[in-house]
Amino acid sequence: MADVNITVTDEVATVIETPATQGATGPTGDTGDTGDTGDTGDQGIQGIQGIQGIQGIQGETGTAGTLWYSGAGNPGDELGVEDDMYLNTTDGTIWKKGAVSWAIDLEDIYTAHPTSSGTSHSDVVLNNTHRATTSGNPHEVKANEIELDCLNCGVEGKSIERWFDHTQAAGYFGGGEFTDNGDLTITVAAGDGVIKATDVVDAENMFFLWDEDANVTLEVGTNYIYLKYDATTPTVETATDRPDDGRTNVLLGKVFNDGTNLHLFKAGSYIPELGRNVLKRFVAENGEITRTSGGVISETGTLNIASTDAVVWGGLTRTTTSGIDTNDGDTFEYYYYNFTTSSWVTSDETDIDSANYNDITSGTVPVAIAANRYGVHWVYIDGDGHVIVVYGQASYRLGDAQNVQPPASLPAIVTDFSWLAAKIVVYKNASVFTEIESAYDIAFTGSSTGNHNELGGLDGGTADEYYHATSAQYTVLENTSGTNTGDNSVNTTYSSLVTNATHTGEVTGSGTLTVTDNIIDEANLKLEAGPTNDHVLVADDTKSGGMKWAANSAGFSDPTTTRGDIIYRNSAGTTTRLPAGTNTQVLTSDGTDISWETSAGGGTVTTANTPVDDDFAKFTGSTIIEGRSYSEVRTDLNVADGATANSSNATLLARANHTGTQTASTISDFDTEVANNSAVTANTAKVTYTGVAGDHGTAATDQIVNVSYGTGAAPTASTTTIGSLYIKYTA
Repeated sequence: MADVNITVTDEVATVIETPATQGATGPTGDTGDTGDTGDTGDQGIQGIQGIQGIQGIQGETGTAGTLWYSGAGNPGDELGVEDDMYLNTTDGTIWKKGAVSWAIDLEDIYTAHPTSSGTSHSDVVLNNTHRATTSGNPHEVKANEIELDCLNCGVEGKSIERWFDHTQAAGYFGGGEFTDNGDLTITVAAGDGVIKATDVVDAENMFFLWDEDANVTLEVGTNYIYLKYDATTPTVETATDRPDDGRTNVLLGKVFNDGTNLHLFKAGSYIPELGRNVLKRFVAENGEITRTSGGVISETGTLNIASTDAVVWGGLTRTTTSGIDTNDGDTFEYYYYNFTTSSWVTSDETDIDSANYNDITSGTVPVAIAANRYGVHWVYIDGDGHVIVVYGQASYRLGDAQNVQPPASLPAIVTDFSWLAAKIVVYKNASVFTEIESAYDIAFTGSSTGNHNELGGLDGGTADEYYHATSAQYTVLENTSGTNTGDNSVNTTYSSLVTNATHTGEVTGSGTLTVTDNIIDEANLKLEAGPTNDHVLVADDTKSGGMKWAANSAGFSDPTTTRGDIIYRNSAGTTTRLPAGTNTQVLTSDGTDISWETSAGGGTVTTANTPVDDDFAKFTGSTIIEGRSYSEVRTDLNVADGATANSSNATLLARANHTGTQTASTISDFDTEVANNSAVTANTAKVTYTGVAGDHGTAATDQIVNVSYGTGAAPTASTTTIGSLYIKYTA
């Protein structure tokens, strides 16, 4: 029986192949009559082609060949015709159709048709489990039945299953997304993947599916979400610690529960296109070109550089580059930026330029480094070993040069095709480098102090160089006894060694240190950064030197231009100048602004009559003030010379201070007050003398008499004083 390729469908009565045995060949048809031969033409001329013969009669149809059928049971008699064949895919029996019905032709094709090696069914191994597959093949060939060639395994090879189990880790292909349910639980979507039977490196790998879990509860804190296999069906599980077994557990991600909200993070063993994903992550983290060894930059000759061979990875591809030495005929590519053309300029060079730097904000060529400053040069190596040097973009102090970071603006060959190898720091116009900082050892974010004993090149040898002192040597240097304890016979006492008088250089004097004039410049100040034009020094206790350069915060600029200008703030809020006023003007204010104005009482002050100190002044006209002497002022005020000096009202009005006489008629109420006085009334009453008329003689001293004057001749009489009243007696 010939070997056959058997295909299964779900229909029992499906024809799956051409007949296994070809039918008999029908009789050959009669040969048609031969056409007449044409006349032979003349030599050289092709004759006319003969007429095609009549087609022969078609032969009889041959006997129908055998057809193969298959199905998951015995065939029904209605199926097929005589001599057709049928495979029962359930028990492996082969059936042959008779004139009416089917009969078993072979009991078990799986065991009854062995190969020479003892395996079943020729060179195609048919296992004992028969499943319908999507391809229609009823014979599922397992991975452990497919062998790979082995160089020295003897007769047996190694199966694909063994290769798969050793090389493929557990993981998921898809699904497993997290959804926050809003109640501090999550839903984990269904998915599929590969998981190992046990926690052993070469354990059997098995494809699996898992169902959606719509109610995954979570602890407060971190929760790892994973799929767990325990010889049954993989299930969604959680744990507060990451599972150690990554073979029978497949991590999907983790969730943080803060007690109020959930924070979801999908992660874990996602294995589709694993190599591609590893490459993408590698490039994202390390770049397209990654140096792993070599490519070290060093100084050779005078301002020349050399690089060593390097091992470089482009993604997951390893390659090597060759080193160069520009002191031995090799060159590097030198780049600087041309501001005018907005382009990078390059040339092949052998020496580092210690005189210039690249000012990318102006100019077309590198410009000179400032006095007492340093230049910086950035060294790169590209993917095929070329060394590229890019000019630094400023003139630096040493500390700034050591701390500066790579330029933000670089040529495309650097950003797309190279890696940073080193930074060269060189003093202005020097013939040797100050230092080469390897990018493999320094992150270019400042440097910490190294172990002093591990530093090389510390001992000097020429003037002004430093030496590395041992502990014993340091003891000698610190000697304060006055006795020489070292090898220097001229060593004096410590106090003598450190007196100011023994110092040389710019600091002078034997007492207080004195710095001579015009010595300290900006480069010698302890400042962390350089200045910008017109900046000023300001205090800043956050800086190492306690001060820094800063823009003048006041921003004041003297607005005066002319003698006599006054600085003031005008109505626009601008500090400006007020020009001097004209002759005799005065500065006035309206309560808001100031201005020069003519005085409201303006005029001329004269010195007529030659006034002296303490004299007075008098307006002699509407615009003229004249000095006045003391005598002129008395005349002006109508005050007599020698007049009583002015005094208070009380003094001036007091009666006791009055002199001279005053008539009664000028005194108000005088008559009324006198009439109302009882004493005056009594003294003015009429008195009648009842005595004898005639000569009264001498009156008593206390006698009051009326005195009347007669019209006759006055008598001879005498006067008698009564008190202070003189009375003259008359007849």
